[in-house]
Amino acid sequence: ALPISVLSAGQQRSLFRRWTADTAVHPHEAAIGLLALIHGATTQEIRHLTIASINHAAQAVHLPGRPQPTPLDPWTWTAIQHCLDHHSTLNSDNPHLLINRVTKATRAPADSGYVKNTVARAGVRPRILRSCRLLAMVNTADPTLVAAAFGMTRDAVTAYLADRVDPTRLADL
Repeated sequence: ALPISVLSAGQQRSLFRRWTADTAVHPHEAAIGLLALIHGATTQEIRHLTIASINHAAQAVHLPGRPQPTPLDPWTWTAIQHCLDHHSTLNSDNPHLLINRVTKATRAPADSGYVKNTVARAGVRPRILRSCRLLAMVNTADPTLVAAAFGMTRDAVTAYLADRVDPTRLADL
């Protein structure tokens, strides 16, 4: 298995500040970044996220492929709100949260390249942001529970354990 690329805690904090405090950042960049970094969302889950799958009362989103809605932290919820505000200014019938000039007049989701290029402005890829979250969760929680929560197979989650198990967790094995 190939090693999984992750960011240092300092790099993650810097990106978090960028997406929560920098008002010049595009709303899509903040939402994509926070959904991937904090909630482990995939590019596919993000691009297929629809306005109808946003639960305002619960401040949660139903990411496609996940068994349960994902409750959002205040910062990600704010980023989603900014995306909704941006969406409303475009006067589009596109049902997806992320729309751009290519998808504005359609009902299609933004393509994977759009999602990846949007966070590339911050010098990162969504896959690496997701890996940071999954690695942290797999090493602090039961990998089987993580697999169930993220709609993944147990084998897929196991890749995040390779060479990264905290030695203190091995003492009881």
